[in-house]
Amino acid sequence: MKKYIVLLITISLFFTSCNNSETDYLFEKSINERTAELKSQYTNILTDSENGWIGYYTPNGSVGTTAILFKFDKNGNVVLKSDYDSGNQDRPTTYRIDKTLKIELVFESNTVLHSIYEVNNNDNEGEYVFNIINATADKVLLQSKTDNGYNGQIITELELVPAKASDWDLSTIQAMHSNIQGDPSSPVWRYIAVAGTPIATFSYNSTDRAATFSYTTDGKTTTETVPISVNNTGFCLLKSISINNNTISCFSWNELTKIFENEDINASISYFTKPLAPTDDYLPFLDGNPSIAFGYITSYLGSAPSNSLEANNLLAEINNNLPKGITISRVQLIFNSIYGSYLEYRFAGGKSTEYHNVQVVEDPLNKTIIFQDLGWDSGSTPAVLAKIDAKLMNAAGLYVTRESFTFGGPPNTIYTFTDALTGTFRLTTYAFQ
Repeated sequence: MKKYIVLLITISLFFTSCNNSETDYLFEKSINERTAELKSQYTNILTDSENGWIGYYTPNGSVGTTAILFKFDKNGNVVLKSDYDSGNQDRPTTYRIDKTLKIELVFESNTVLHSIYEVNNNDNEGEYVFNIINATADKVLLQSKTDNGYNGQIITELELVPAKASDWDLSTIQAMHSNIQGDPSSPVWRYIAVAGTPIATFSYNSTDRAATFSYTTDGKTTTETVPISVNNTGFCLLKSISINNNTISCFSWNELTKIFENEDINASISYFTKPLAPTDDYLPFLDGNPSIAFGYITSYLGSAPSNSLEANNLLAEINNNLPKGITISRVQLIFNSIYGSYLEYRFAGGKSTEYHNVQVVEDPLNKTIIFQDLGWDSGSTPAVLAKIDAKLMNAAGLYVTRESFTFGGPPNTIYTFTDALTGTFRLTTYAFQ
């Protein structure tokens, strides 16, 4: 009999529940009402900061920070200012606060954030739509909408804090970027020295805002690339590294000596006019060896960070001095062909190739190759090529390095050729044989 009583009670409760026409909300307001309130609250926070907001943005773990300032207004407009590309991508745009799964801050047209996104063929993990995680008058925390955190993926965050009026002057930081990158008159070799003794090479990739250190410990060479953050006085690594028991973290710019210093470990970053350990990579190029060729190809290697500023400037100058529609497409170094050894300059747009015939000799003491002039096929040096040809033909010769990296897509081995006279000209090439 008890089971029937239980059954009747259950049925009674079921019908009582079904007849209840009122809806019980978990929250006092609907999702649409709460969303509208949050959007209004976030808009007020973004627009109320007197001098706008400043944040330091890095799209992934291997790219250094970009300082970006934002000034929002209530009409959906935002002014951006950054230290990216010398400020050339600082375009005003519109924004909106929207909702899909979360409340989002969307930058609606092309800005510096879009430019960062487009680096490396859109493979830079950049973002221009952010989830608003939290917002107060003191801090706005944004997260990349497209980062999901799966499989250990880092979720990119951009923290904004109220800016000061002085923050909008980025000229000092811009100048510091130039100091890190160097100028065309600076040699390509830079070393970190502790108490005057070099312990590692230093190079800087301005596209990724990352510094590369190469050092040797117990006969083993280690190369580390670390993103950096630039400030008004110098720069800091986003993650410190240890080189031969020396912790490398931050460097300050010394305006008097024009070098970066770290007083804590008595370290400096200095230029040298030659490599610490020149290689024998040039030996297969000497007379009597099989034919081999190397080529700088503009379409693949034009943006290689291993090209020196001087090399890039000379190549740009060639293009500026050529007739409209004609550009230099290749600079090739040919060794021991059936026609001998020569430098070859190719053009896109219809101009004939230029050939400079050379004799290759060795400087075994300095480990360089020297090109001796055997004349041009055209009879004389073309004026448009005179400067770059002089760099390759300089009397001290060229240092040759077989590099460990690849670039530009093709799997060909990379060789760099650097002038031994000033150390300011370095050209990146593919090996063809």
